[in-house]
Amino acid sequence: MKLRLFLLRLKKLSFPISVYRIRGDSMLPAVRSGQFVITRRSKPHNPVNRLVVFENQGILKIKRITRVSQMGYWVLGDNRHFSQDSRHFGDLNIEKVRGYVIKIF
Repeated sequence: MKLRLFLLRLKKLSFPISVYRIRGDSMLPAVRSGQFVITRRSKPHNPVNRLVVFENQGILKIKRITRVSQMGYWVLGDNRHFSQDSRHFGDLNIEKVRGYVIKIF
């Protein structure tokens, strides 16, 4: 019930938000499989070290932004052994970003 009220309050805010359920171990220990993240579309002033949800080859992923370039973001999973990230697909085009994580629960 508390979660439902929290989400209803978030929807009333002036910025677009989304909620995603995480599956997989690529972001351990920061985010565990089964947890939820809340994201907002607006780009933070400094996106480095922020978690981002994006689309890659039709699949939604969550990774950490480690650097910003003219080509986009370099993103890595915290659990490198179980992560398909910029080491595999290069820079993330900013247009593929669905949201920047503002809350993990």
